[in-house]
Amino acid sequence: MRVINAITDWLLYTSMFAALCAVSLCMATEKLILTGLPKLLTPLHCFIVGCTMMVYNGHFLIKKTPL
Repeated sequence: MRVINAITDWLLYTSMFAALCAVSLCMATEKLILTGLPKLLTPLHCFIVGCTMMVYNGHFLIKKTPL
Protein backbone atom coordinates (compact mmCIF):
# COMPACT_ATOMS: atom_id res chain seq x y z
CA MET A 1 0.00 0.00 0.00
CA ARG A 2 2.88 2.36 0.73
CA VAL A 3 4.27 1.83 -2.74
CA ILE A 4 0.97 2.80 -4.33
CA ASN A 5 0.77 5.90 -2.13
CA ALA A 6 4.35 6.85 -3.01
CA ILE A 7 3.72 6.46 -6.74
CA THR A 8 0.46 8.40 -6.52
CA ASP A 9 2.09 11.21 -4.52
CA TRP A 10 5.01 11.39 -6.96
CA LEU A 11 2.69 11.52 -9.95
CA LEU A 12 0.27 14.08 -8.54
CA TYR A 13 2.74 16.40 -6.83
CA THR A 14 5.41 16.66 -9.52
CA SER A 15 5.51 18.38 -12.87
CA MET A 16 5.11 15.02 -14.60
CA PHE A 17 1.36 15.21 -13.95
CA ALA A 18 1.19 18.60 -15.66
CA ALA A 19 3.16 17.25 -18.62
CA LEU A 20 0.87 14.24 -18.94
CA CYS A 21 -2.18 16.51 -18.81
CA ALA A 22 -0.72 18.78 -21.50
CA VAL A 23 -0.04 15.84 -23.81
CA SER A 24 -3.48 14.40 -23.11
CA LEU A 25 -5.14 17.67 -24.09
CA CYS A 26 -3.00 17.82 -27.23
CA MET A 27 -4.02 14.29 -28.18
CA ALA A 28 -7.69 15.07 -27.51
CA THR A 29 -7.47 18.06 -29.84
CA GLU A 30 -5.74 15.96 -32.49
CA LYS A 31 -8.50 13.38 -32.21
CA LEU A 32 -11.14 16.05 -32.78
CA ILE A 33 -9.33 17.57 -35.76
CA LEU A 34 -8.19 14.33 -37.42
CA THR A 35 -11.41 12.42 -36.57
CA GLY A 36 -9.34 9.43 -35.57
CA LEU A 37 -6.84 8.25 -32.99
CA PRO A 38 -3.53 10.13 -33.12
CA LYS A 39 -0.20 8.34 -32.87
CA LEU A 40 0.93 7.77 -29.33
CA LEU A 41 4.47 9.14 -29.49
CA THR A 42 5.29 11.87 -31.97
CA PRO A 43 7.91 14.63 -31.94
CA LEU A 44 5.15 17.11 -31.10
CA HIS A 45 4.23 15.19 -27.96
CA CYS A 46 7.89 14.94 -26.91
CA PHE A 47 8.23 18.69 -27.48
CA ILE A 48 5.18 19.41 -25.32
CA VAL A 49 6.46 17.20 -22.49
CA GLY A 50 9.92 18.76 -22.70
CA CYS A 51 8.59 22.31 -22.69
CA THR A 52 6.25 21.62 -19.80
CA MET A 53 9.04 20.06 -17.76
CA MET A 54 11.31 23.01 -18.56
CA VAL A 55 8.69 25.56 -17.52
CA TYR A 56 7.99 23.83 -14.23
CA ASN A 57 11.58 22.85 -13.40
CA GLY A 58 13.67 25.52 -15.14
CA HIS A 59 13.84 27.71 -12.07
CA PHE A 60 16.02 25.08 -10.37
CA LEU A 61 18.64 25.54 -13.10
CA ILE A 62 18.81 29.34 -12.88
CA LYS A 63 18.19 29.75 -9.16
CA LYS A 64 20.54 32.28 -7.60
CA THR A 65 22.26 31.27 -4.40
CA PRO A 66 22.31 33.82 -1.60
CA LEU A 67 25.67 35.45 -0.88
